[in-house]
Amino acid sequence: MADAQSRQDNLDALLGNMAIRRGLMTAEQLRAALAEQGRDLRGGKAHPRPLGIILVAKGYLTDEQLLSLLEEQKSKTQEMETTKKQDSLLGRILVQKGQISAAQLNECLGIQASAMEEGEEDVPRLGALLIKKGYVTPSAIMHALAVQQKTIMFCESCNLRFNVQSYNPATPIHCPSCRSPLKPVPETETSKKEGVAVTSQEIAAKKPAPPKSSPPTVRTASPAVPPPASSLPVPPPPASSSPAAEERARQEALKQDAELRAKAEAARAKALEERARAEAEAKAREEEEARKKAEAEAKAAAEARAREEAKEQAEAQARNRKKEEEEKARLEAIRLLAEKARREAELKAKAEEEKKAREKAEAEAKRKAEEEAAAREKAEAEAKRKAEEEAAAREKAEAEAKRKAEEAAQAKAEAEAKQKAEEEAAAQAKAEAEAKQKAEEEAAAQAKAEAEAKRKAELEKAARDKAAIEAELRAQEEAEEESAPSHEEEREAAQVDAGDESRDADARAQAEAEAMARAVEERHRHQETETENAEKAPAGAPEDDKPGAASAQLPESKPSVAPVMRAIRPRERRKSRAGVIAAIAGLLLLAGGAVGGYLYYQDLQKKRAAFIETQINEASAMMASGRYLDALSAFERAIVMDPANSQAISGRDAARAKIDAEKKKAEDDREKARVAAETEKKALEEKMAQELARAKAEEQRKIREAEAKAQAEAEARRKAEEQARLEAEARAKAEAEARRKAEAEAKAKAEAEAARLAAEQAQRDAEERAKARAEEERMARLEAEARAALAEKTAAEQTLTAAVLHADKGDFASAFAELEKARKSGLDPVPVGRRIVQKELSALFALNDAGAKVRGYRDVLAQRGPYLTDAIRDTTLQQILQVEPPPGLELLGRNAQGFLEFKCIKDESVLVYVPGGEFLMGADVGDENEKPARKVFVDGFLAGKCEITVGQYRRFVEETRYVTDAERSGGADVWSDSTWETKAGASWKNPHFDQEDSHPVTCVSWNDVAAYCKWAGLRLLTEAEWEKAARGTDGRKFPWGNGGGKTSSGYLLNAGPASSGDDGARCTAAVGSYPAGASPFGLLDMAGNVAEWCNDWYDEAYYRKGVNRNPVGPASGGFRVRRGGSWFSDQERCRVTARIWSPPIDRNSITGFRCARSVP
Repeated sequence: MADAQSRQDNLDALLGNMAIRRGLMTAEQLRAALAEQGRDLRGGKAHPRPLGIILVAKGYLTDEQLLSLLEEQKSKTQEMETTKKQDSLLGRILVQKGQISAAQLNECLGIQASAMEEGEEDVPRLGALLIKKGYVTPSAIMHALAVQQKTIMFCESCNLRFNVQSYNPATPIHCPSCRSPLKPVPETETSKKEGVAVTSQEIAAKKPAPPKSSPPTVRTASPAVPPPASSLPVPPPPASSSPAAEERARQEALKQDAELRAKAEAARAKALEERARAEAEAKAREEEEARKKAEAEAKAAAEARAREEAKEQAEAQARNRKKEEEEKARLEAIRLLAEKARREAELKAKAEEEKKAREKAEAEAKRKAEEEAAAREKAEAEAKRKAEEEAAAREKAEAEAKRKAEEAAQAKAEAEAKQKAEEEAAAQAKAEAEAKQKAEEEAAAQAKAEAEAKRKAELEKAARDKAAIEAELRAQEEAEEESAPSHEEEREAAQVDAGDESRDADARAQAEAEAMARAVEERHRHQETETENAEKAPAGAPEDDKPGAASAQLPESKPSVAPVMRAIRPRERRKSRAGVIAAIAGLLLLAGGAVGGYLYYQDLQKKRAAFIETQINEASAMMASGRYLDALSAFERAIVMDPANSQAISGRDAARAKIDAEKKKAEDDREKARVAAETEKKALEEKMAQELARAKAEEQRKIREAEAKAQAEAEARRKAEEQARLEAEARAKAEAEARRKAEAEAKAKAEAEAARLAAEQAQRDAEERAKARAEEERMARLEAEARAALAEKTAAEQTLTAAVLHADKGDFASAFAELEKARKSGLDPVPVGRRIVQKELSALFALNDAGAKVRGYRDVLAQRGPYLTDAIRDTTLQQILQVEPPPGLELLGRNAQGFLEFKCIKDESVLVYVPGGEFLMGADVGDENEKPARKVFVDGFLAGKCEITVGQYRRFVEETRYVTDAERSGGADVWSDSTWETKAGASWKNPHFDQEDSHPVTCVSWNDVAAYCKWAGLRLLTEAEWEKAARGTDGRKFPWGNGGGKTSSGYLLNAGPASSGDDGARCTAAVGSYPAGASPFGLLDMAGNVAEWCNDWYDEAYYRKGVNRNPVGPASGGFRVRRGGSWFSDQERCRVTARIWSPPIDRNSITGFRCARSVP
């Protein structure tokens, strides 16, 4: 079913595109027809109408145009099918030959299929697409076409192979032996048995020749042209141990390359020359052989081919005639279906008109009873449906809530597990980091403690030395003092004379001693840092690569004590004991540093010797295993550490010798391989050249055969097309004649039908006139009987007769005076008085003075109350309104429904007069607040034809500077995507959807509406007035009737829910956009668009309280009534009896209003 529908869609697309290209219709008309076809599918039809029938039914195409397009569609479809099959075979041939890939074939076939599906008339061929995309060359396509013309077919049952000439994929070919269908196979594929080479005509004749063996095909390779010299590989230059040797090797390689290029170019030129000569010779031989063979085969097969072609042509003509007859029958059926659909549409329209006329004449009671029963049944079904939907919705909500809870629990558990795993991983990583940091800190603390202990030991030793020196100095000074006591005064005098010089010298000596001590401490710290870095360096690295090794390689020189000795003079040594002690301490510290540096240097030399020995041992092992390059590197590292190491130097020389020997051997091997490759290359080039020459000769021969065959087929095809054209012209002529006759018959039938309908209408008019005459005659007869019985009446009855006589004379005052006498005498004068009132009104209607006429009408209404029926009173009131409209109103005339329309001068709104009288209010089915249905009388009133628009409300605001409740506080309620929200800033100016001045105003409260009505001199409708204006007097369900909100001509209202937009508007629509949904009095948009405020307070039991004449609702309450549904409501909420209520301050984007006015 899906494939059939897809094929029908492709045919419809082709038909539509052909009609547009020929200018028979526009693209918009095609889209409209396709949209109607889509509606058939969405409506559940199993077989939607074809596009052609829809186009004819809509009047876009005539029957002749459709038949012509279908003929072209048929030929174009057959041509596309043939093209598709031929191109598919051509693609398989190219894929089997390896000239294109399957992906490339599928890509081009996809482009072709897309063009066919879109209905394009000029479908690109596969060969053109492949050439355009650069996948193949034109010569490859020509060769494949030649192969396609001579297709190898294979029989799976007999395991035989046949060469079929002019194979057409659209026509199946059968095996001559077993009659099994043959399948095309690649030309290179071999079979277990060999069949005969036959044509499609011989196979179709069912008289195959006896099979005979055919020699196997021998394929030889043609010589190929060698590649150009620029494409030959350049050998890399040999490795060399010195730059000069590398340069010589590179020059040698370039020279060899130039020689190879020259040889290759010479070989290429020679191969091209030989190939050209071989091709010319092969071509001449092939042409001669082909000519002889063609002459022999043509002479031998001419008669058989002629017989077979005649037979095939006869069979093809028979098949074509059968197909044409079938196609003609199909086209005729389509035309008849289209004509039948058109006739049915016309008959349906006529039947609908007649049905409306009959329904209008049917009894009121019967129609009301049927409608009430239908309403009750529908209400019950609707209640049942709603209950089922609510139950299903509850179940769905519970299941959804359960599913969401399970998903939330699962997601929460997964999140907690994931979080826990992450926390554990983080804790583990943190613990590892803390352990690592702790270990590093402990190692650093240990190293620091060791260095501090070492430094403290040295300081303690220096302190002991310092103490010993101080003790010695003190002993020496005491000895000097004892040996020379007579010089005490002289020393004191010298000290006094020295004065400032001694103190300055002491200060300088102290400063230099302290600087020397700091230098010694700094050097100790530097040596400790280098020691730590050396311990962290890799174990196998050379010592000179370790941090601080460079500074430790040389022995530290002894510290100079000259500055200190110069600072200590003999005289000052005696006077500055502290400076001498400090200087000696510095000397001791420097000496200790020098000793430590020397010991470190000795240790470094030992490590370097060990490293050199390790490198030499490893290099020796590498030499033994053949790893000469690695050994060379190891020896060179040892030489770098000790350039004079003889063992490392001899090992390096041995490694270099081994490497040179291997390089020479590799060069000899490459030279031998090059010579062998060149020899093999020359042999391959010669073989390829031979194969190329043979292949080209075979290709030329096949191309010539294909051209000759294509020429013959083109001639045969031209003759067949000419014959088909002549037959098509004859058929078209016959069909045109048949259509002309059918149209004449249809026209005659239509004229007869029109005459019948005219006769029926004339008969109905005559019957109406007869009824009117009978009624007049009856009234005259009654008056005559009254006059004849005057003499026999009593005095009171004579009074009634006198009143009638006075009325006949035009003395209506006397007539009603007589009626008053009869009433006082106990008679009922009302029947006679009503007849007299009719005569008085008729006399007033004949007056030419408008003022007198209005005064007379008003007198009738004021003075003839007991004798006036509701109908007479309302008719009189309408006569007054026509002559003298109420103040502030202007008479416009009567609308399409026959009711008076007035224009309000203040706000330019149109008001329709709704006559007074009874109507059915409420319903026996539906919501409880709508029950029961009862008859209610409402006086005549004026109701707004449309809802008040944004433009009208803007005029009111601009003139009065009025500020609405929404603008004063809180905004308004608007529909936002899927929920109601109170939007700050929402008001009648901005209801949060697009609107224009012609759209109904929304977001206004009942108070805002009352203010507008007061300004315009109008009022709101009561709930009873609104329902009568919406449903009329026949108790209908919707303003337009009892059906749904959509007909074949379009939508009748703007309703939702949450408006899907398929009725032309997503939110509000311009007032009056749905005239087909008008009420019986011509009021528009009484259902849908926006709900409308009413004047009444809401009372749920309002319909059950029995107020049956001009009800106005309760005197107070908490809610005001809204009626009519809106763009957001479903159609059930748009029923004329549906009641909605809201607080007076409520304002939202689905509520507006229309105005009314009482008639004085």
